Amino acid sequence: MRLPDWLDSTNSYLETCRTKQFVWGEHDCCLFAAEVAKRITGIDYAQDFRGHYSTEKGALRAIRKYGAGNLPDTVNKYLGEPVPPLLLRRGDAALMKVDGLIGYAIGVCWVGGLVYVGQNGLVSMPLNYAICGWRVG
Repeated sequence: MRLPDWLDSTNSYLETCRTKQFVWGEHDCCLFAAEVAKRITGIDYAQDFRGHYSTEKGALRAIRKYGAGNLPDTVNKYLGEPVPPLLLRRGDAALMKVDGLIGYAIGVCWVGGLVYVGQNGLVSMPLNYAICGWRVG
């Protein structure tokens, strides 16, 4: 269930992230999506991961240790079965394929498409970049 003030709270958070740089373990794609989910539901899905990594290799180790081995299965563990991108609504988590050790990034479905954490702030992407997504709240 979504909190009554989820929209205002999430909008405020997105504004603070607009130009915030990507930092593993502090402001990365998973922690960004988890913070949005927390503002929507009040649940901190990233609680087990916070403070346990500061590099991409460390994030991968944390996913293996505290998650379900890989990023998609880890998100499944916390948010349930994925849904097709066309069924996503504002605030839902979305998965896209990227280069790197982890191989995926998590973003958030927002007005007009997806929002992901880029190197120098938030990046908007069309919805068709999502492989799948998860309902939040």
